[in-house]
Amino acid sequence: MSQVSSVMRRGPTQFFHWCPACEQMHPLPDSWKFDGNLETPTFSPSFKQTFYQEIGDQSERPNGEERVCHYIITGGVIQFCSDSWHKRSDFVAMPPIPAGVDSFLIETQD
Repeated sequence: MSQVSSVMRRGPTQFFHWCPACEQMHPLPDSWKFDGNLETPTFSPSFKQTFYQEIGDQSERPNGEERVCHYIITGGVIQFCSDSWHKRSDFVAMPPIPAGVDSFLIETQD
């Protein structure tokens, strides 16, 4: 994983950015339309990821609770959609990737 800007990293087949709502990295596949701006990018279509968050022994689902994160990135601004698990529907500038996240990603994604 290589740093291409303060808000994006590059993996073998996709870019990654920090989602401030989920507090984790999300992939942006190379198959999507990208305007080439590494500091204030625009990607399309919208990003919609389903994942399972572990919630301990009280989970009725063995793999955790289903979460959906859905948003649009335009001009370096994330517009969250109301169908996201975090119930945000606001606009947020793409934040810098927190320190220490890259070392984890290098081990798990490349």
